[in-house]
Amino acid sequence: MSYTFETLDDKDLEELSCDLLQEELKLSFESFKKGRDGGIDLRYSRAIDSPNTIVVQVKHFYNSGYRKLYSHLKNEEVNKVKNDLKPDRYIFVTSAGLTPKNKKAILDLFNPYIKTTNDIYGQDELNSLLRKYKHIEERHIKLYFSSITILEKVIKNSITGRSEFESHKIGKIAKLFVPHKEYNKAINILKEEQLLVVTGDPGIGKTMLSKYLILTFLKDNFELIYIRENISEAEELFCPEKNQIFYFDDFLGSNYLELKQPKNHDNGLIEFVKRVKNYPNKYMIICSRTTILNRARKEYPKLENPDIVFAQHQIDIKNYSILDKAKILYKHLYFSGLSTVYIDKIVENKNYWSIIKHDSYNPRIIEYIADYRRLQNVNTDDYIPYIINKLDNPEDVWKDAYNNDIDDYSRFLLSTLFTLILYNYRDVDENVLIEAYGYRLDFEIINNGFKRPTNPYNSALNNLLGGFINRTVEQDTRRITCNFFNPSIIDFLLKYIKENKDEKWRILNSIIYYEQFEQRFGYTGLLNNLSFGSEEYDELFKYLIKMEKKFIALKQISIPLELAYQHYLYFGLQRVEEVLIRLYKSVDFEEISPSQFSNFKCLISGFVEDDTSKEVIEQDIKKVVFKLFAIAQFEDEFNEILELLEEYNMNINVFLEDEEFLKHISKCLLEYIKENSKDYIESEINYGSLRNTDELDSKLDDVVGSLVSFIDKFGIEIEDEFIDRSHYYQEYEDYWSYQDDYEPNYSGKSKIEEEKDFERLVDELFEK
Repeated sequence: MSYTFETLDDKDLEELSCDLLQEELKLSFESFKKGRDGGIDLRYSRAIDSPNTIVVQVKHFYNSGYRKLYSHLKNEEVNKVKNDLKPDRYIFVTSAGLTPKNKKAILDLFNPYIKTTNDIYGQDELNSLLRKYKHIEERHIKLYFSSITILEKVIKNSITGRSEFESHKIGKIAKLFVPHKEYNKAINILKEEQLLVVTGDPGIGKTMLSKYLILTFLKDNFELIYIRENISEAEELFCPEKNQIFYFDDFLGSNYLELKQPKNHDNGLIEFVKRVKNYPNKYMIICSRTTILNRARKEYPKLENPDIVFAQHQIDIKNYSILDKAKILYKHLYFSGLSTVYIDKIVENKNYWSIIKHDSYNPRIIEYIADYRRLQNVNTDDYIPYIINKLDNPEDVWKDAYNNDIDDYSRFLLSTLFTLILYNYRDVDENVLIEAYGYRLDFEIINNGFKRPTNPYNSALNNLLGGFINRTVEQDTRRITCNFFNPSIIDFLLKYIKENKDEKWRILNSIIYYEQFEQRFGYTGLLNNLSFGSEEYDELFKYLIKMEKKFIALKQISIPLELAYQHYLYFGLQRVEEVLIRLYKSVDFEEISPSQFSNFKCLISGFVEDDTSKEVIEQDIKKVVFKLFAIAQFEDEFNEILELLEEYNMNINVFLEDEEFLKHISKCLLEYIKENSKDYIESEINYGSLRNTDELDSKLDDVVGSLVSFIDKFGIEIEDEFIDRSHYYQEYEDYWSYQDDYEPNYSGKSKIEEEKDFERLVDELFEK
C-alpha cells in the first residue's frame, strides 16, 4: 500500500520519520522543538563533545513539487548546514516524490554532509520503510486516509449516491481529526462488541470519529455499507461471506419512525442488529443522540435483549484535554490554506492560549475562524480580536447557517422552540413543541402563503438535528424533550428577532401557550426578552385583549391573573376599570399557584394607587390575604403579606379574630417552619459542624428561638413541639456512627497525580 502523506501535518511526518529511521538505522534520535532546530528536526550524537554527529531534516512538501522544494533547500537550508551545523552525517527526509535525478541534485547541494543518495528519503523510500516495518504503519493510523487504494475502496464500496465518503471529504476528516483517548476507547468497544453507538452534541465530532473508525476497517478490506434511509438497504447488501462494516448516520433520529412502525419482523431494525452480531466478520457503527436511544430501549423491549448489547460510547467537549484542543486548532490552521501572516498572529505572544482556554471553545467555531474565505474583510492586525469576538459571541457563528443552510419551515421550528425555552434553559416537552409549531405553521399558511409540507415537524426537526437542536429522552419517564444544542443559539435568535420587527410580530401572533408570551414578550425587564417600543403599545394592548380567551397554560396557573399583571406592567393603571378590575374579578383563586405569589402580590399592591381598584381589593382583602398565606413558600413572602396589609392601612390582628382564618394562618406558618428548620438542622449535622450533643442542643435552641421570633410577628403562638428533637438526636448518632466505621485507606505517603506538562507541549506545538 502506498501513501501520499497528505493527511499528515508537519509534526505527524516528523514523528513518522523518527520512528522509521530509528528502526532502520538502529539508532535513537533526539527530537527538536519546531523553530529552535536551526535546521535540525532529529539528531543522534555519540558523545557530548560531538553534538551534531547525525542530523535529520524533515520537510513536508507533498503538494508543492520538487522545484519549490529544491528552491527552499538552496535558499534557506544549505547555509545552515554548511556554516552552522557541520554534522558528520546529514539525512534528508521529505514527503515529496523524488526521481534519481532529483536525489542526485540534493546530494550535490549538501555535499559533503549528505554522504550518499541512500540518506535521502522521498515518498517512495518512506513507503518502502512502511512496508518493511508494518508495526509502525499500524501505529500511524492517519496514513490510511492518504492511501489511493483506500480511497478507491471507500468510493467503490459506498452505496451509490452517497457523497460523505468522496475522496476530498475523507482527506478533510483525516487531516483534522485528532486521535484522542476517546478514539482508543471507541475502537476497543467496537472490536469487542461488534457494535458501537457514538453519541454526543452536534458539532462535537461524533461523525468525524465514526468515519475515522470506518477507515481503519477499510484498510483491512472491509466493505462499507453506508445507510441513512432505511434498514432494507442494509439487508439487501448483507453478504455473509464478505467482511462488512455498516454505518448508520443519525440512527433513531431519521430512523426512529421505522423502529416504531417496522415494515415487517424480518426486515426490522432489531433483527438486523442481531444478525450482524451473529457474524464475526460484521461490524456496525451508529451515530445517535443518547437520549433517543434510551427512549427506544425503554419503549421496545427487544433492545434490552441480552443478544443485543448496545455498547455506548459518548464523546463530549469536556473530555478533550488542553493538548487535544491545541492539536485541533493547530491542524485546522495547518490545513486551512490561511496566509502565514494570519497564523503568525495566533503564534505571536502565544495568542493560541486565549483560544484553547476559552469557555466557548468548540471544534465548529475553530473551523469557522480558520476558514480563509471568511477573512476577506479581516485585516491581519484584527485577526485575534476577530477570533475572540467569535468565541465571546458564538451566536454570530450561527448566522450563516441560519440564513443559508436551513429552510423557512426549519426557521419556524427554531423560533417556536425559542419562545418555549425558560430562563433557566430547561428542556421543552416535545409534545408541547409539536403543538406550538403547528400553530405557527397554520399562521404562516393562512397569512403568508406557505403550503403545508408532508410531515412538517419531522422534516424540520431532521434538518435541525445536526446543528441547532438536541432531542433528549428521559430514561425513567420516556419523556422526550428538545433544547438548543448550545445556549449561544438563543443569543443569536434574540438578537436576530430584535432586529426584525416583522418576525417578532409573526411569532407573537402565532403563539398559543401563555408561557410563550411570558418567556419572550412578558414585561420583566430582563435582557433575554423581546421588548416593545411605545409606538407598538396600542397594537400590543389589542393583542392581549384578543388572547384572553385563546391562551393555554402549560402549568397550573391563573391566566387572567397573569394577563392582569402584564397589563399593569405595560400600561399601568390607565385602563383600570376596563381591563384590570375586569380581569381581577375573573380570577379563580383556586387556580392561583405558589409560582404566582410575586405577581399576585405586586398587582394587589399596585391597585392601592387607584381609588376604584383599592376599594375592590378592600372588599376582598380577607380572601386575598387568605390565598397569599396559602401560596407563600419563603420567609420573605410571608413578610411581604404584612407589608401589603400596611399599604392598605390594615393589621394582621384584625383577621385573627376569625377562627377559621387563625387556623389557616397557623397551619401555613407551621408547615413552613417545620420544613425550614428540618433542612437547616440536617445540613448542619451532615456537614459535621456539630461535634457533640451539647452543640446540637444549642443549635436546636437557636433555631427554635429564631422561628418563634418570626412567628410572633403574625400574632401566632406555637408551642416548642414543632421541633422533634428526638429525630435530630437520631440523625446525629447515625452520622457519627458512620464516620467512626469509615476507615480511610491511607498508604502513609502522599499520592501525587502525575500529569503531563500540557503547557510545555502546547507551546512546543506552536513554536515556529
